[in-house]
Amino acid sequence: MLKSKEALLKRLSDGVVDMEEEDVIEASKEYIEAGYEAFDGIMQGLVDGMNKASVLYDEEEYFVTDVLLCSDAMYEGLNILRPHLPAEEADKAKIKGVIGVVEGDTHDIGKNLVKIMLETAGFEMIDLGRDVPLDSFVSKAKEVGADIDMGSNIYEPHVINYNISSVSEWKKLEAIDFSKGRSSTVIEAIKILKAKNTEVPIIGNITGPISTASSIMEPVVFYKELRKNNEKAHEYMTFITKQITEFAIKQIEAGADIIAISDPSGTGEILGPKLFDEFAVKYINQIIAEVKRLGKRSIVHICGQMKNVYKEVNKIESDVLSFDSIVSISEAKKNLGNRLIMGNVSTYTIEFGEMQKIADMTKKCVLDGSDIISPACGLGMKSSLKNVRSMLSALTEGDAKNNA
Repeated sequence: MLKSKEALLKRLSDGVVDMEEEDVIEASKEYIEAGYEAFDGIMQGLVDGMNKASVLYDEEEYFVTDVLLCSDAMYEGLNILRPHLPAEEADKAKIKGVIGVVEGDTHDIGKNLVKIMLETAGFEMIDLGRDVPLDSFVSKAKEVGADIDMGSNIYEPHVINYNISSVSEWKKLEAIDFSKGRSSTVIEAIKILKAKNTEVPIIGNITGPISTASSIMEPVVFYKELRKNNEKAHEYMTFITKQITEFAIKQIEAGADIIAISDPSGTGEILGPKLFDEFAVKYINQIIAEVKRLGKRSIVHICGQMKNVYKEVNKIESDVLSFDSIVSISEAKKNLGNRLIMGNVSTYTIEFGEMQKIADMTKKCVLDGSDIISPACGLGMKSSLKNVRSMLSALTEGDAKNNA
């Protein structure tokens, strides 16, 4: 029996919202076979579903991983409906944009999210990919007559090429060779510091499991496969965590007193509570267990807002928790009870701001209940020594001194 146009449009929309690719494919085929207008199927079905997913994201019911999977379902439908657009619709002028990640950066999850949203809104986006020379944006924009062009960049060391394309390929990866490369340099640096016999504790640093795993392969694919290829994702994460743990052990053997685990890509804003618990908390705790076994302390830093994952964050068994500057220390203290909180003076302000602003932020962190004052997300490469010292100076003044 022929289904009504309204029923199929609803099915297309619901399929996108529910992240059901196969249902969207089937509904798209039925929609075309029934002779309904492809343009309406796209706009009133697929785009309607993506708009609803965007609302759920704004309401914090959906997270980045959910939006990525919704977009996969939408694109499956687009692949079927687009070829059936009438010539006048297919040729209708759209605002064109050129998007990509500029030379020196291969981190493109933000770029991909922006592209999805702009295409959903009706823009025609020309994607140049990642690690693109600046002049390529200009030449491509001129070539296609683009009305907008976009790019993004970071300043710190970063991945140049990905080692694998899927979590299922993890067996292609080799174990870390601690006798060479950056890991060897870190270990030797800790030995040198330890030999100085100072009373200052030495903090070894490792990148957390989610951030490491999403640097070895394309992060958008990685986040999707946490659900789509769950079993292999856990195998991959087990391998990654073992390598990170070995690095932590090597640093402890070299003289590190504390291990700091920074997992900026393991944020609840990207993963949502369920995946944060299943992948971030689980594998971070495996590292912490080994650090504890060796009699050492640990700090864990997580980026992004915490309000949706405080319950899960409290399962992290580190001695200290460190948060992004967007997290209210007083709110964190309320939600995490007696946990020791470290932070969270804005890294950006320390790098580019005025000394008085940094001092004011430092005093507020103290008054809000921070147990250890520190930069929120480490120090930027251009941070001046005078700006760093302004944090220390603020701790010896007035209310800050009395509360410190």
